[in-house]
Order: sequence, then C-alpha cells, then structure tokens
Amino acid sequence: MQVRLQILGWMHLVSSLICTPILLRMCYVRVLLAYQKYRRHECYRIIAQLLIFHVFCGFDYVFYALGILLDHDLFGIVRGAHIITIASFCCLLTSDTILALNRFQILTQFHTPRFIRVGLQIVLWIEFSVLLIILFSPFGGVHLAADQYTITYDSSRAFSWIFDYFRFYSSVALSSCSLTIYVVILLFLGYRKYRFKKTKTSKAERSVALQAGLTFLFNSFTAWVYKYCYLFLMEREWTSIVYVCEQMMNFMYVPLIVYLLLNRKLRRQVFFQPQCTIMIKRLVVFTTKSSTPSVRVHQY
Repeated sequence: MQVRLQILGWMHLVSSLICTPILLRMCYVRVLLAYQKYRRHECYRIIAQLLIFHVFCGFDYVFYALGILLDHDLFGIVRGAHIITIASFCCLLTSDTILALNRFQILTQFHTPRFIRVGLQIVLWIEFSVLLIILFSPFGGVHLAADQYTITYDSSRAFSWIFDYFRFYSSVALSSCSLTIYVVILLFLGYRKYRFKKTKTSKAERSVALQAGLTFLFNSFTAWVYKYCYLFLMEREWTSIVYVCEQMMNFMYVPLIVYLLLNRKLRRQVFFQPQCTIMIKRLVVFTTKSSTPSVRVHQY
C-alpha cells in the first residue's frame, strides 16, 4: 500500500476517534434536552441539527479509514459512507442559510411566521433523504475507485450529472444567499450603532451570529475548493493530502473550535459538567404547615 494512503487512513481514523465523541456530547447538550434553555431557542435547535451532520461525517470517517487500511470496500459500506458524507455536506450549506435567516430575524427584529421557519427545517431533512435515495440507487452512478477512497461519477447516468449540476448551483445559491444576509445584518447593526450609539442586541445573540458566520465561511470555502481545486489537488500524490486535511478540518475540527472556543458556557458543560448534573434537577422541600406535611418539588 502506498505511504500516502496509509497516512490518509490513519488521519481519518484518529480524527474520527478524537472529534466524534465530543460532537456527540455537544449534540447531547443541545439536542437531547439536557438543558431547557437551549431547547427554548430556535438558533440552538438549528445548530444542533448542523452538528448532527458533522456527527454523520465523523462516523463515516471510521469506514473511510477501514476501507483504506484494509484495502477493501467492506461489502459496499465504504461507498455508503462516502454517499452519506456527500449528502451531509450539501445539507450543511442549507443549514447555514437557515441559521443565517434566524440571525437576521433575531438581530433585526424582523418577524417571520413560525410555519416558514419550521418548514425550512423540514425541507432540510427532506433534502437529505432525497439525496440519499438518489445516490444509493443504481441511477446515481456513484462508484468507489480502486484505492478505496476516491469517488467517481458515471456521467452516462442521468442522476449523476444532474446531481453534479445541483451540487454546484445549490452551493453557489446558498452561499450567496447566506453572504447577502450576513452583509445586511452587519450594515443594519452598523447603522444602529451609529444612529443610537448601541446595537440593542445582547452579547449572546452577537456571539451566536459570529459562530454561524464562521461556520458559513468555512463550509462555503470547502465547497469552492471541491468545485475548482479537487481534480488539480487529487492528481498529485502529496497535494491530495492537503485537500483531505482541508476537508477534515471543516468536518471534524471547525465545529469544535468555533462552538467551544466562542462559547465558554457550552465548553464547561461539554468537558467539565458531570453527566449526572446535566439531568433535570429536582429540589424537594418539606414543610410542616398545619397537621399534614406537604412536599413541594421545584425544577430548575
């Protein structure tokens, strides 16, 4: 086996084993209702869904690594892992736009009907399901190369070239839409700061907007690198490692760096909060009024 492939295999395995448990922990804190205050805010629910796609990529990287190191497609599992990662990344770009719209609504106080916001999140998972069905089908034309890592597309299959166009134009449209929204937000906050000497938005809301903006930039950069540099980088033995490192940084390390570095409270809850204290706490207070004792249960 080539040294390059061995390096790629171990890079995927180590990154997955390090990052996926932390991503799962972050999903537990924000998705599985460990903290009610996260559950109340729509932005955190959107971020949680975004993190789920990163978790999918983390599990897929394990099979990437096994396929490369064992030089076997594991009876189609490695190909399936690649397909799930491809679909997850398409949905990451959609999640970025949904989160950008949420930030626009909160920071500009522009009211959006709830059914539109919920509908966009439903569309996100419909997109993910449809992409999986198409790419897993025989009409998808997705194949795994002999190195058990590179994905090729059969251009003679209709869905293959349709998906290629869809991925490109959807990436351009979603990235442009998100960028426009964040520019409008910056202009609005700048105007309000100039006009009223303050932005009238909380530090927490601005922090979430910063986190959302950074993840959008990294995801958009990854999409453009794939479209315009993939063939050039993968043609050469060692430049392919540069491409893989960029992809791996975006899927595994960027969410950890952005969300944990810029959110001290989440960082403390993920790394230092004992598991038992994350559950809903109950405080039982006994009182002895009149003749019969009573029990009051407080949740906080």
